[in-house]
Amino acid sequence: MRFFLAVLMLIGAATCSAAAEPDGYPQTIDLDGQTSRQVVVDREAGQYLGHPTTCLLEDGKTILCVYPRGHGRGAIVYKRSTDGGLTWSERLPTPDSWATSQEVPTLHRVIGPDGTKRIIMWSGLYPARLAVSEDDGAHWSELKPVGDWGGIVVMGFVEALSTGKGHYLAMFHDDGRFFTKNGKRESTFKLFKTFSTDGGLTWSYPEVVFESAEVNLCEPGCIRSPDGKTMAVLLRENARRKNSHVIFSHDEGQSWSEPREVPLALTGDRHTGKYGPDGRLFISFRCISPTSKRKDRPFEGDWVGWVGTWDDIVNGGNGQYAVRLKDNTKGYDTTYPGVELLPDDTFVVTTYGHWDQGESPYILSVRFKLDELDSLAEAAQANEGGAKSVLNPVRYQGTESISQGKHLVFIASDHEYRGEETLPALARILAKHHGFDCTVLFGLDENGEIKAGASNIPGLEALRSADGMIMFTRFQALPDEQMKYIDEYLNRGGPVMGLRTSTHGFRYGKQPSKYSKYDFQSKVAGYERGFGHQVLGQTWVGHYGRNHQQSTRITVVPEQAEHPILKGVSKIHVMAGGYNAEPQDDWTILTMAQPLLSMEADGLVDASKPPMASEWTRTYTSASGKQGRVFTSLYGASEDILNDGYRRMLINATYWMLGLEDKITANLPIDFVGPYQPNTFRNGGYAHGVKPAAYLGFESPIPANHQTSAKKQDR
Repeated sequence: MRFFLAVLMLIGAATCSAAAEPDGYPQTIDLDGQTSRQVVVDREAGQYLGHPTTCLLEDGKTILCVYPRGHGRGAIVYKRSTDGGLTWSERLPTPDSWATSQEVPTLHRVIGPDGTKRIIMWSGLYPARLAVSEDDGAHWSELKPVGDWGGIVVMGFVEALSTGKGHYLAMFHDDGRFFTKNGKRESTFKLFKTFSTDGGLTWSYPEVVFESAEVNLCEPGCIRSPDGKTMAVLLRENARRKNSHVIFSHDEGQSWSEPREVPLALTGDRHTGKYGPDGRLFISFRCISPTSKRKDRPFEGDWVGWVGTWDDIVNGGNGQYAVRLKDNTKGYDTTYPGVELLPDDTFVVTTYGHWDQGESPYILSVRFKLDELDSLAEAAQANEGGAKSVLNPVRYQGTESISQGKHLVFIASDHEYRGEETLPALARILAKHHGFDCTVLFGLDENGEIKAGASNIPGLEALRSADGMIMFTRFQALPDEQMKYIDEYLNRGGPVMGLRTSTHGFRYGKQPSKYSKYDFQSKVAGYERGFGHQVLGQTWVGHYGRNHQQSTRITVVPEQAEHPILKGVSKIHVMAGGYNAEPQDDWTILTMAQPLLSMEADGLVDASKPPMASEWTRTYTSASGKQGRVFTSLYGASEDILNDGYRRMLINATYWMLGLEDKITANLPIDFVGPYQPNTFRNGGYAHGVKPAAYLGFESPIPANHQTSAKKQDR
């Protein structure tokens, strides 16, 4: 199948400014531009595809999706994902009657009184019809009428009841046109309920729950209280006079409270939600306001979500976040969502919309975790003057292939060697070709722009879920509230890869910090010479060849030729000048570096500088006594990774440090992902005016521009 991106990044989201939000509105987060979070489920040139619903099976990774080939009606299209929505099948065969569907199909998991698992699919208008699968969607029945009645969006939800095994409640609405065979539109909207006691095969004759001509309540979406004792049903208000409404039942749907309005932040159409791992709710819906309130509401007409709590729904709270998932470019024609939560706490939210100006709508998923939204919010609040602009980190999320779902965090902030170009390029390779979940963090200035060497790296809390840390830092004096995450990571013995200047990655000098022991000149007892020596195996020693005059040839130590990191590695020539090394007894030296007398790969060797150790492995022991694998390279500049042999070594080393050396082969893919044309490294020579968001997705160029301000300094 075809989809935009097989893997996903994070987060360079920009939130709306407070001035654009109504009073009391929750903090806004905009994920619209995060194309690497998005997966195209289906798209057909010139064909309207819309109104999907999804169903996640119990294996936690198989998702079924149905939607009509047309606006709210048309032949039902059916697809399946077996990897949690990262990829999708071609369109699957369907029974003949599915081509006769008159309305939006909806999927629901139900279980019969005898334990039989079923998936039922509704198709509305008159008569409401049902298709059934008892083998997790492999085979389906034809659509068959459920009774002598029908309705609109049958069914908005199907909710299991505690009144007995196989008992379910469903709700829908009608405006008089479709409840009976020859119905006519009425001014009054009616909200109906119907019950099943046989696991969704048969349904009772619908009863009216509420009817009104003043407020047109429709498209019900159900949320249970955390204790399971109360149901809340959120309702679209179709007259567009008031906000959306909510009703409550404390007796399993037998009786319902009078409807009341919800806050504007939760107002819209087709609410679909689930609880996250920490008990907060995420609810997806179309952002559409009462006519009188549309002008100043953020994300009007777009696909949005709301993060809040059950108590917010009960007490009329505004919630925590209002999230734009995707900008809809045509009116309000978007968002009948499916919302699924994977075992790893990833929300997979799927809907349709006019995502590209002037083109037909198509089906798209967006993926995120609630803690990612928290990181965005925290970073936004920390910005100067309260400006809500979140630009760190960037994330490229991979599939659970040979990478086994591992999460890598890349930390880029050196002054000279363009680590801010090297690391996102490596992260893209490891995400797209190898399936790693890669988070890239940059040093930022006060404007949220990448500043090479800046001692401000928001987003380091990503290390709490990291399986590996890849560093390209120099002379960092991070504030304690950021450095604590690196300290926590090292104390649990997390694997580390350190490139080039990371040997002198921290310098606090006289600046007070509880983490000053990491200074490359540390004299703290038991942590002498700081992070470089204690973790990577060496602190700063000195140059061994001049940058921009002498390049370096790297060769494999013969005794280590069979080491997993060196599989398929040959002909390494890098552009950075040499660094001195002081080998220690606990090193396993993999390679030796020979300075050359020119910048050419076939240049003459500098006979005054015999080969020097350049890459090695070791194990460090943390303060907690836990141990972690380490790979150290004295190279890694932006131009160095243009060399295939060197780049392959880094990819192999990533596998090795995570204990995945049995997955390394001599031909693991190492091709760059997207344009990579690095700047020539030098102090001050980084691409100015670039925000991390410029590196979202896999096709944005690295670097984002070449407007450098060169300062010919060297160290």
